[in-house]
Amino acid sequence: MADSINSPREHFVNNISVWDFDVPLQTQWVVRIAPKSSLIDFFNNILKYTVVDHSQLNEVTKYTHIEKFLGARGNALEEGLGLYFAQNIELPGESLDLEMASLRGDNGFLQGNLIKNRASGNKREFSIKLLETNLDFVDGLIRPWIIAAGYAGTCAIPNRSSIKCDIQVVQYTKGKDKPARKQHNFIDCVPYACDGSTLQYDQESVVVKNVSWIYNYYHYKLI
Repeated sequence: MADSINSPREHFVNNISVWDFDVPLQTQWVVRIAPKSSLIDFFNNILKYTVVDHSQLNEVTKYTHIEKFLGARGNALEEGLGLYFAQNIELPGESLDLEMASLRGDNGFLQGNLIKNRASGNKREFSIKLLETNLDFVDGLIRPWIIAAGYAGTCAIPNRSSIKCDIQVVQYTKGKDKPARKQHNFIDCVPYACDGSTLQYDQESVVVKNVSWIYNYYHYKLI
């Protein structure tokens, strides 16, 4: 039987020495982007739509680029690197829309709260900030992907290759071999907006571009 702890201070110190109650690391996480179709079908779908677009982004949409972006080096499927380019991600919160139920002549009675809807369930969007490297992930993949989504739409059509993807975020923490503690899954994702670029002569800087995504379903689990 565990010894009884009467002191609040000792109880606190005892808790933070247990893994379940320890403060987690916030910088140990990876992202994986997995197209719903095979990599070659995914590429062909994007190329099909960028070829007809006036921007002619098929000139930058190359299979060798997409293979580097979503291949094993930048987007490992097993434990390890994860998406190399991800610098920041905004995970969904939870909220409800409330309305005050006021009545005429309530004579000072407390007003009631009415729940209108689940606001976070209607939004279904999140963002990832991506590091710009010499082979630019945003210009090389995201911009053509957004244009292709503009032509293809987001409706699920049977027996047609999809341009959607599933995105998984895994959070790791302190412990032996840095164990995983949370797993977030975004299902049927499509990017819909991305940052452009600003060029200047006066200083060098690390460029991080924001990419906004929509999705159909989101779920997470504690591991």
